Amino acid sequence: IESYNEAVKLNPGDPVVYHNRGNAYANKRDIDRAIADQNQAIKLNANYALAYSDRGLAYGARGEFERALADFDQAIKLDPKNALALYNRGLTLRNRGELDRAIADFESAIKLNPNYTVALYARGSAHLAKRDYARGIADLDQVIKINPRYAAAYTDRAIAYGAQ
Repeated sequence: IESYNEAVKLNPGDPVVYHNRGNAYANKRDIDRAIADQNQAIKLNANYALAYSDRGLAYGARGEFERALADFDQAIKLDPKNALALYNRGLTLRNRGELDRAIADFESAIKLNPNYTVALYARGSAHLAKRDYARGIADLDQVIKINPRYAAAYTDRAIAYGAQ
């Protein structure tokens, strides 16, 4: 963070510096400062999709899900091919129990990146939450095919087999 502080002093008009420092704060769980830096990045560049997406994560970490969703929506509006923002919005929706909308976001992210294992896993998990075991297992099988070391996929698949 000290290096980012120096970068801000040298180039206070660069939104990327604020964005990156905001992520560093988020990694240290200093969510208020993370949001403040993402706010500054957006102030400097209102079309900075990644800053909206990362601010959405920070709002989600604070439990401010409506604000998180609004930021993910804006990130996707600015960059419709932003698979990460789609995935993160999907996670937020899943955590709110909006499984069908979450699945739609995960599907959109997977269309953009067919080997996006965390999105495949999340979609599988959402299908399992809906008790759609066949689709859930199919997604988990795909995760395992792409990444045979994805332990949670094996665990959830075993649970799904037992629940059928």
